[in-house]
Amino acid sequence: MGVMQPILVRPKLHDGAAQAAAGWELVAGERRWRAAQLAKLEIIPASIIDIDDKEAAEWGIAENLQREDLSAIEQGWALRQLVDRFGQTHSEIASRIGIARASVSNLIRLTDLETDLQEMILRGDLSAGHAKVLLGIDSVQARQRFALQTVKHAWSVRALESAINKADQTNTAKPAHQGEQPANIVELERQLAEHLGTKVRLRTARDGKRGSLTIEFFGPDGFEDLASRLGFVMRS
Repeated sequence: MGVMQPILVRPKLHDGAAQAAAGWELVAGERRWRAAQLAKLEIIPASIIDIDDKEAAEWGIAENLQREDLSAIEQGWALRQLVDRFGQTHSEIASRIGIARASVSNLIRLTDLETDLQEMILRGDLSAGHAKVLLGIDSVQARQRFALQTVKHAWSVRALESAINKADQTNTAKPAHQGEQPANIVELERQLAEHLGTKVRLRTARDGKRGSLTIEFFGPDGFEDLASRLGFVMRS
């Protein structure tokens, strides 16, 4: 049995010139390559492509993201490589990799979590949904405390959100309100935050006839994602 789909390779460069036939760099198809080695195949089909380092990284990451066993944290770090190494925006990554921009932003944000929380996700103790909720907590200590409680009690994402909302108003895990907010306002704030994918603060006057809504964003890509969710298109 042979390899049906060819692997993708590109010439290795040495002093500005391509090396001989032995100097090839694998771009995509690592799993097929390893399977061929296990099957002791001496010859397998390969396609030669002429791409630069950035495009090669994109090919590799795109293929890596298709692995079923890849955790959300591993996906986040893979995507972050394109930002840190090549200065790509979340929108550019989404277009090239073929996933939604919001998904790119959410996955990359996971890499901002503390190491112990990332390890919980890698082990499967916390889901990406849990992590998204935890990222809305400003206090590192409170974030870690809620993470441990989530694992201990096997909380669902909704149960974690409920626990945070029930926390004391003075707890740094919960946004400070001007006075005691009605339960329906607190719930509306939570739903808005979930819908927009970012932190929001809803303030209402005592008479309930006026108020203000503060929506936070993190960086240019965060603003683009927020504007998209709001249906706003900037005029040129």
